[in-house]
Amino acid sequence: MKRILSVILILVLCVIGLSSCNDSADAQAVKYQNAVRANPTPENVYNLVSASTEKVKDAKGYSFSADADISFSMGGFKTSVTMSIEEKISESGLYAKINLAELGEAEMTYVDGVLYMRGEADGETVKQKATASMEDVKKQLAEVLPEGFFESGDTEGLQFTKETFEKAVVDINDNDITITVTPDDLKEIEDLFGELLNSMSGGETTLDDASISISIDKKGSVTGGKLELSGSTYMSGSKVIMVVSVDFKCDMTAPEITAPADADKYEETTLDEEKITVPTF
Repeated sequence: MKRILSVILILVLCVIGLSSCNDSADAQAVKYQNAVRANPTPENVYNLVSASTEKVKDAKGYSFSADADISFSMGGFKTSVTMSIEEKISESGLYAKINLAELGEAEMTYVDGVLYMRGEADGETVKQKATASMEDVKKQLAEVLPEGFFESGDTEGLQFTKETFEKAVVDINDNDITITVTPDDLKEIEDLFGELLNSMSGGETTLDDASISISIDKKGSVTGGKLELSGSTYMSGSKVIMVVSVDFKCDMTAPEITAPADADKYEETTLDEEKITVPTF
């Protein structure tokens, strides 16, 4: 489950941090927003995405949330997993929440030098708090949270070029512009998706379909999007089809992070204890 979370999070962070060759500033993001509204050419769309992702890199903090649905089909049998991820990061604090429906929930808040941890699983709730530095918190929670949870806009993104947007679908409305691409050859996505399936099947994975949508508001800020993937592999001689659908939202404004309302009910602990009883899924 942690591997699934990691792959989904990395994919979405890569989408938010799409790499480009264009140096951009805040004003350019607005400039290209207007350019796309006037003439949605592949070059203008590319420049808008480039400028908007530069704003992500410069953000002093952000809020991010994603709802994911993953389904597996094999031999007429189908099962699915749903989950949600929420994350807030500022220069002085962080907040993370993972909800796996009936499997459990984990929530972490770090503010004013204190880490608050709440875990719910199998009908049991555990609440603990510990005094720690931001560096110690990130190190400790690296074993709990998916890889990439603490990465910001400088995450190495997918290498989109102007050619990527030749067949892009551009939806323009009064509030934002949504750009959808269905890349013919995007090796980075196939590698990440393949890692997920290969870890479970031990076989080679084929990426059958992929689409990425990004919404950009009038200020040139990425506000959300959608990621859809489907692929297949073989497990014990049977074909396994996997479909991933992730809707995400983000806000590049530095959030206010506060301690839980019931902070006084959290049990004191330390991060150097052998076991922190927060569900790791």
